[in-house]
Amino acid sequence: MTNGSGGQAGALGCVPTASNTSGTVQCDQIHSLKVELRFKDDRNFVPTEECVILRGNTTINSGPLANGVLESKNLPGGSYTVKFPEIDANEWAEG
Repeated sequence: MTNGSGGQAGALGCVPTASNTSGTVQCDQIHSLKVELRFKDDRNFVPTEECVILRGNTTINSGPLANGVLESKNLPGGSYTVKFPEIDANEWAEG
């Protein structure tokens, strides 16, 4: 993160559970997963940051966030992990 204020990420439509290096989301039906990354202090979207959505060891979607958002649609039920490889785990939290 460039402004040093930390950030928050959220996965919409499913229930996230915390871990120290990534966010894990469990869903049981066909769904969409939308990841938003915002600065903690002013809640503005982080304009661009590398993001990876995994199902097990398989990458489902990766790339830079577009204006703070990365979305995957028509995903089967299961457990998904969201990572920000270029951000230290202590610099972001689920929110």
